[in-house]
Amino acid sequence: MNGSEVFLALLISSGLAAAGESAVPMTGPGSVATLKFATLAPDGSTWMRHLREMDRSVREKSGGRLAFKFYPGGVSGDEKDVVSKMRIGQLQAGGFTGLGLGEMAPEERVLETPFLTQDESAAMRVADGLKPEIAAYMKKKGFVLLAWAHPGFAYFMTREPVKDLAGLKKLKIWAWEGDPIAAALFDALGIAPIPLSLPDVLTSLQTGLIHGAYATPLAAIALQWHTQVRYFLQMPVAFVSGALVVTAAAYDKLPADLQKLLVDECEAAAVKLAAATRKENIEAIAAIGQSGVQIVAPPPDTRKPFEAAAMEARKKLSGTLFPAELLEKAISLAGR
Repeated sequence: MNGSEVFLALLISSGLAAAGESAVPMTGPGSVATLKFATLAPDGSTWMRHLREMDRSVREKSGGRLAFKFYPGGVSGDEKDVVSKMRIGQLQAGGFTGLGLGEMAPEERVLETPFLTQDESAAMRVADGLKPEIAAYMKKKGFVLLAWAHPGFAYFMTREPVKDLAGLKKLKIWAWEGDPIAAALFDALGIAPIPLSLPDVLTSLQTGLIHGAYATPLAAIALQWHTQVRYFLQMPVAFVSGALVVTAAAYDKLPADLQKLLVDECEAAAVKLAAATRKENIEAIAAIGQSGVQIVAPPPDTRKPFEAAAMEARKKLSGTLFPAELLEKAISLAGR
């Protein structure tokens, strides 16, 4: 398995190669619509291979009337940059994690409520059950949710042995800078995290500025964090959400047949991505263990203080980051 094959791969903040270029508009019969699509996933990754396959299918089925132009590997900036460029029309589409989706509609972050679910079937039940509401929130902000494309569950990994919350509190743990979900959870856990941007995490692990971080297994390998830790706590912390999105302005310019084609092809690509990501995350945990990192399976009672802290974090976020009724529905769908 190629460790670079992950949605949360590399953040390389640089400007768009042609920042002032706009997509070719769809204005009438025979016109061509080119959607400029940005993602953090590196070229050559499983993610990009599926997206390029989707592009070929879209071009063929539309008779060349609809196409994508990709900006992979973070060349268009981090997710906040991409959202900003979509708002002003420099980009029309993209693949995002929850952090970027939260920039479009904070309500989407309810899917990443810590310890809400512990298996993928439950996580997808919540995501699919809330999709109409989240899509409506995004549409109000000028974005169309085309399909879910979730990276999977995030786990803690540390340089020092950790078996429970007391052990984790002794360490300096990274938190994604500007992420309200992480801030609320760590506050409830009684941990003062070290907020950093994603590109700074590897160096901070190497220098000892931080003793631990959290990520999906694929991301841990792609970002090489697994080379700087010794322990992997096999307890899912939160489900990392993701989606394919297009601006409402670009979507509304398309005729009805191309709108349907776009949605259908994105959903088909997302199904293939989900299967590949699920398989590769499992392989990534095995690869992390084979690299010398100890996979720690905490006893059942270990979860209790984490879940209690997660409930406290939900109270802080409910009614602020997302509506209380949306959280209640998520909890119900999760079977909690």
